[in-house]
Amino acid sequence: QNRAAFAAQEATPEAVIAGGPGGGAALPDGTLPGNPSIQLVKVADGLIDPINAAAPNDGSGRLFIVERVGHIRILEQDGTLVEEPFLDIAEDVKIDFLEQGLLGLAFHPDYQNNGRFYVLYNDYTTNGDIFVVEYTVTDDPNQADPDSRRLILAFTDDPYVNHNGGTIHFGPDGYLYISMGDGGLAGDPYENAQDISSLYGKIHRIDVDASTEDHPYGIPDDNPYAARSAVDPAGFQTRDAGRYHPDARPEIWAWGLRNPWQFSFDPENGDLYLTDVGQNAWEEINYQAAGTEGG
Repeated sequence: QNRAAFAAQEATPEAVIAGGPGGGAALPDGTLPGNPSIQLVKVADGLIDPINAAAPNDGSGRLFIVERVGHIRILEQDGTLVEEPFLDIAEDVKIDFLEQGLLGLAFHPDYQNNGRFYVLYNDYTTNGDIFVVEYTVTDDPNQADPDSRRLILAFTDDPYVNHNGGTIHFGPDGYLYISMGDGGLAGDPYENAQDISSLYGKIHRIDVDASTEDHPYGIPDDNPYAARSAVDPAGFQTRDAGRYHPDARPEIWAWGLRNPWQFSFDPENGDLYLTDVGQNAWEEINYQAAGTEGG
């Protein structure tokens, strides 16, 4: 049964929270502006469980396709699927459960010059912990360097095999956004999504071009909890006691999510559309206008 269709059938105007660029949420039996025609067109076949795709800003017109089993494949601009994977990390990727695997791919905004890209996957050696890892391309634009691996962020102690989120994108601001599920099972038994000391059930936002003594990345100053654990050195008093959260993870951009499996930035204006997987009868798409504060 299609859960999204079921949710739409059961929804009523009173149950829908208004929001988004059109001033309201989509409702059953609604119409799309301009009455567009929608058609599926096959552009490639011969792939193994393709679940994500990304295109570098290098002028090549290539599309890089993520295969959950641990491969990144290249689709040339003329529609040719390159036989040799761009990156093969299948031996590192845990795929025992259908929501595990190589899940996300994002190219650095300056990929054309620095050759850096990022992947998110469940790690086999740690029994499913979720890693965000940086790689670089070789002199051959169709081959990544597997030895360039650099761990950026690890989501450890993942309690269950499902709800791994997995999509990663660079936003219009140049920061890397990372989707992460609540840790799995049903009903968020550990209440991770509402726990700001937990990395689970969140969207994270980091600066991969900066680093600290503790992490190979920096925290953007306007992240919601970037400075809220700080103490005023004058008398060791908090700047704002009501906003003092010493355990909050500064990487957090948004929280209260179940399994944000996919999200996208509008390429025209930078608005954020974030899908969250429901449990029994309700799916949702969250909308965040460009320039909106995290939360």
